Amino acid sequence: MKKLFVILAIMGFLSKPALAGNEIPSEVLSAFKKDFDSASEVNWSNNTFFFQVEFTFREKRLFAFYSLEGKFMGLYRHISSTELPAHLRNSINESYGNYWITELFRLSRKTGDVYYLTLQNADKQIKLRAHDGYDWKIINYQL
Repeated sequence: MKKLFVILAIMGFLSKPALAGNEIPSEVLSAFKKDFDSASEVNWSNNTFFFQVEFTFREKRLFAFYSLEGKFMGLYRHISSTELPAHLRNSINESYGNYWITELFRLSRKTGDVYYLTLQNADKQIKLRAHDGYDWKIINYQL
């Protein structure tokens, strides 16, 4: 299941962009409108397995995923380090103090949140993942 949402995020960037509203099944549109009734700046894309919608909701830019049948699969958004749980923020400061954050986002699902973080210094880039309540795990390391 963990890998599914990483794949969803990657595939979201490979999706077919800008679908017209009449190309989205009514089940998917209804589910989205129920979940995010006041969303604006809505842009749909799809691939073989799911629909991705990028939108603004309560002044935040979000990305949601829906199955072809209209079932909500997850939501992600870019966040600042101040929005991390304290133990994750402290762990970064203690273990990676000489790195800067180049990307940070939270993937929210019914089963909990997953945080993805890219750190970089002059020599290295490290990608980390943390599930709610757990510490960071390295998922990619580049020199």
